Amino acid sequence: MRKVSSLSTLGEIDVLSPAECDEVAEAVLSERDRWTSRSPTGMFATLGVNAYMDLAPAADVDASYFGPVRGSNLVLRQRFDSLHGKLAEALETELGLPVRYADDLARPGFHIWVGLGIPSQPLASIHFDLQYQRLLARPEYAHASGTVSFTLPVRLPAAGSSLRVWPCHYPADRHRVPAIYPFVLFVAEGGLVAYGTDPKDLFRRAASYIDRILRGEKPANLPVQAPVKFELGVNLKTAKALGLTVPPTLLARADEVIE
Repeated sequence: MRKVSSLSTLGEIDVLSPAECDEVAEAVLSERDRWTSRSPTGMFATLGVNAYMDLAPAADVDASYFGPVRGSNLVLRQRFDSLHGKLAEALETELGLPVRYADDLARPGFHIWVGLGIPSQPLASIHFDLQYQRLLARPEYAHASGTVSFTLPVRLPAAGSSLRVWPCHYPADRHRVPAIYPFVLFVAEGGLVAYGTDPKDLFRRAASYIDRILRGEKPANLPVQAPVKFELGVNLKTAKALGLTVPPTLLARADEVIE
């Protein structure tokens, strides 16, 4: 497991032995019927509810995240309770704080790559953990602090891999740091600017591929599609609080403006 205690410090903690990693990997493979496909090609999937995919862009958070969490957590407890116990012990030792899994939040699940989706180079871009912001907006977690991001590689590809993570403090704007977010929904919750794909449009377009596959077309023959619809959002309240002036030309192009 890798964690970052500061932007310049990377730490590693041993959680599982190689044999235990193999056992976990085999258990994940045996639960393939419960995987959730996360790509049109089916080469990337998750086991368990995924906060940054199921919660961050969701319009109905209960239907997309909090409802499915109950069934997902039951499966994860039944199959991977020992792993979660070892993970909690490792975090407690490293952080010097008690660790527990909240009943209403998703337990740590799994990211799974198969076929051509398996990384072929030991490279990865730094990713931004979206789950904390919407969770910390809930009253029961409003006073949480010191969020820590981590990954636990269970089985890496032969070519190697790279997983880069760091602690996040939300919302970024409360530290008077201008931030740009990947989904417009963050602007409605106080983010300064958001620019990115429209998740609803991606899901609608994926449905046409599902229809073609069900009609007999081979997934391997379907071309990879790039996003075509992007959204721009601006929060003028946040801009004013940060002492920033938003150019009228930017406002004119925005799909959503919070005043």
